[in-house]
Amino acid sequence: MCAVVERMEEGRTRVVWLDEPTVLPDWFVEEAGRICDLTVYRDTPDPEEAVRRLSGADIALVEWSRFDAELIARLDTVRYLCIVTTGVDAVDLGAAAAHGVTVTNCPTYSAVAVAEYTIGALISGDRNLRGSHSESEAGRGHIYGPFLARGLAGHTLGLVGLGAIGREVAARASSMGMRVIGCNSTGNPVPGVEVMSLEEVLSRADYVSVQVPYQASTQGLLSAELLGLMPPHAVLTSISRAGVLEEEALAAMLRANRLRGAVLDDVTDPATSPLVNLPSAMVTTGIAWFTEDAVERNFHELLETMRSCMGGEPVNRCRPS
Repeated sequence: MCAVVERMEEGRTRVVWLDEPTVLPDWFVEEAGRICDLTVYRDTPDPEEAVRRLSGADIALVEWSRFDAELIARLDTVRYLCIVTTGVDAVDLGAAAAHGVTVTNCPTYSAVAVAEYTIGALISGDRNLRGSHSESEAGRGHIYGPFLARGLAGHTLGLVGLGAIGREVAARASSMGMRVIGCNSTGNPVPGVEVMSLEEVLSRADYVSVQVPYQASTQGLLSAELLGLMPPHAVLTSISRAGVLEEEALAAMLRANRLRGAVLDDVTDPATSPLVNLPSAMVTTGIAWFTEDAVERNFHELLETMRSCMGGEPVNRCRPS
C-alpha cells in the first residue's frame, strides 16, 4: 500500500490519490500539500479497499480504478472524482451524477504528444518499419521489395474524431502536404478539414487515424463492415481504446492483404490479441501520450482542476452522454 501523507490539519480539504501513479513529480506533491491534505497510495486497490481509503475524503484522484454504480453508491464524503487522464470510460457518469459526485478529467495535456505519435505511426505503418527491423534482426540488409512505401505527401488522411487531438494531427498532416478529411459526431465544420460521413472517410482515405473517446456511442464503432470500406493500400492508426474497433475483423483484413498495415496504441489483451504477432501490425503499450512535456502539462492541468473543485466551481466536468 505504502501511503504517503502530506500534512493532516483540521478543516483542510482531504484529497486521496487512490491508486498507483504512473508518474508523480515532487513539485506536484509539494504544491498540492500547500492547499490540501494529500494522501498518495502506491498500489491499485480492490473495491473494498477503495471505499476504506476514500472514507472521509473530499476529492479522489484516480488513474486506474473503475467506478461502477455499486462503488459510487458507497462513497460517503467524496464529492469530486478527478480523473488524472483524459478518458473517463472507467466511471459510470450517470451513477456519479445521481449520487452527487462531480467527475472531472484532464482533457488537453496530451493532444500535442498524441498527435506527434500519430504522425510517427502513420510513417511506421506506411514504411512497415516493424517488418524491416525483423529483416535486420535476422541478419539481412538492403531488403527493398516488400517495403515500397506510398509516402504521405500528396495522399489523403482520414480522421475519425476531430477533437483536440484530431485537430493537432490535421495541422501536422497538412504541413506535410496531405489532404485531410474527417468526421465528427456533430458534422460541424473544422478549419483545414473536409468534414464528411464516416463511410466516406473510410472509403476515400489512404491513411486513417482514429482518435475518439471510448463510450457507449463509440463501442465497436469501426465494425467489420465499415473497416471493409477501406482500400487495400490504406494504413490504419488508432490511439483510441481497443473497444472502438473490431480486432478480429482488422486482423483478418491484414492477413488477407486487404489492408497495408495498422499501428495501434491499445488492444483488448496483448497476450491474446490477434494483432500482436502480425508482421503488418504494430501494437504499442499505451505510450502515445507519454512525453516529458505532456507529463508536465498533465499535472498543471490536474492541479488547476483540484483548485477549481475546492473553490466549488469545477472545470473540465464530464457529464453523462
